[in-house]
Amino acid sequence: MDTSCYGKFERSLSQDRQVISTLSINGKATVMNYDEMSLEQEPIPAERFYTRRAYNSLFGSLKPNVFESITCICGRPYNPDESDPMHLCPRFGCKRWYHESCLHENGFISTKSSDERIRDFLDIPQARVPRVPPDLLRLACVPIIRGGPTHGVVGNVKTVCEAREWAQLYAGTPWAESRPGLLLNDITLDRWLDGLEGIEVEELIYPDDECGSESFLARKRVQSEEAPPPYICPSCEKPV
Repeated sequence: MDTSCYGKFERSLSQDRQVISTLSINGKATVMNYDEMSLEQEPIPAERFYTRRAYNSLFGSLKPNVFESITCICGRPYNPDESDPMHLCPRFGCKRWYHESCLHENGFISTKSSDERIRDFLDIPQARVPRVPPDLLRLACVPIIRGGPTHGVVGNVKTVCEAREWAQLYAGTPWAESRPGLLLNDITLDRWLDGLEGIEVEELIYPDDECGSESFLARKRVQSEEAPPPYICPSCEKPV
């Protein structure tokens, strides 16, 4: 079995059974399921075991096949431990992940203005963008990224996709209506925001927190300097 695309904490399910000594067992391990093509995949904490394939030891085959998950133009599968993160185009008809290096080396870089990219990110008319709360708009326009040294195995796919659903809901609701009472999946926006986890997400939503801290400002400057250019999907040419 080729494990070159496996992460350090990745395991495969198998029907194979072995008898081992109880002395070799340290405890119970939690293994999370990972559907890498799902937009609703829950985050996987660092150093948590996970599985995305099953191995048949009788036939030496994996299911799903490694090649079924390949969507990048380079033809390489996703290895969560590689330093090269991947960007997702979640739009209908695309739903493809691309390595950041492949987008950069092949010139898939946006030349549009910030306002144009916001409109394309959310797929809503420019005139309706002001209807979206600023903190929500900021989160909804974050690129969907997984892997690399900072984004984790799953990345921010679930959070950002849900934020874009919220943004589209607010954009489609006239000011005259009761906007604080808007519901998505039977919860309010405030409750959804309160349920988000992770320091990086909190910094995106509350960028002025610790504004008097030199270390916070220095970290922001470094993040700004290291931020990659805006990329576009090779297929639909929308921002990713």
